[in-house]
Amino acid sequence: MTRRTVSKVFLILAMVTFVLNPVLAGAAPVTLPSGKVIELSQGQVATIKSQPGVFFSTAAPETLVNQAVVGLPQELGGGFLYGTPEALAQAFTTAGAAVGPPAEAFVAGEGLSTAAKIGIAVGAAAVIGGVAAAIAGGGGGSGGGTTTTAHH
Repeated sequence: MTRRTVSKVFLILAMVTFVLNPVLAGAAPVTLPSGKVIELSQGQVATIKSQPGVFFSTAAPETLVNQAVVGLPQELGGGFLYGTPEALAQAFTTAGAAVGPPAEAFVAGEGLSTAAKIGIAVGAAAVIGGVAAAIAGGGGGSGGGTTTTAHH
């Protein structure tokens, strides 16, 4: 294979791995207060629990003012994560679980906001565009350089 082909293959594999990472890591669906469902792995949950301002309880915590609660399914050990929407958004982002615009996903509402939907569409278009460019072999130049050979 040429160097260019190998580069394309690695780029595609990296993108596929990024998209499938939660699936490969034994992820489970988690519903956020906004109604958005994301996939979390055990490792991501451990990272989220360790973040400042995020708390964990095996029993449903009492609802506090300006706090959000996220229930974890049994596949992830069960229990509840809670904290301010901002602290939870930062913790989920740190764990690699993108939730869209910060804190919006942790506020109870009627599904995704228009801004969140636009963000998802733009992100999906970027991934699709990257894959298409890698497959099409965009860029590259003419390759008209010269080769020098060492003489012994």
